[in-house]
Amino acid sequence: MTIPQIVADVTSSFTLKSHHLVNAASSAYHFDQMKSAIIAVLLLCRPLVAQEKSGAICVAPIPHQPPSTAATPELFCRSGNFSLRIDSQNVITWPKDKSISVTGLDLNGSHRVVVLCDGKPHQTFKFRFSEYRVAKACLFLNDLYWTAQLWEPEQAPWCKCNR
Repeated sequence: MTIPQIVADVTSSFTLKSHHLVNAASSAYHFDQMKSAIIAVLLLCRPLVAQEKSGAICVAPIPHQPPSTAATPELFCRSGNFSLRIDSQNVITWPKDKSISVTGLDLNGSHRVVVLCDGKPHQTFKFRFSEYRVAKACLFLNDLYWTAQLWEPEQAPWCKCNR
């Protein structure tokens, strides 16, 4: 439930009760209670909002062995030395043993992912977290075609970042 929904629920609850009030003093008292309740709800929900200020990508590991095939000759990376860059961040060596998490990504902006082979651009795509239901995504290289793919975490059990 979002903060505006919570505030609307609290406000409608107090509005319904205010129709039954008899005098102005009682109405003012309930209005003060309503303000206090709204402030309390906002303060309690603040940590939840803070958790959703940035997104994360979990990068799934690739096999230690270089690929033997690819979808097209242009996607073939003979050495298997993959790395990636997200936006203007530093290049990250693609993990081979365990998933890694890239955090602190803006939830509102567009992000560019560049997959590199031997340090040279190999594949690139853009995405927005608004395209996903959660502020996390799983980045992996399809092991048959070696195409970069970004899926929601529950659809990609091979991404093993902290959930």
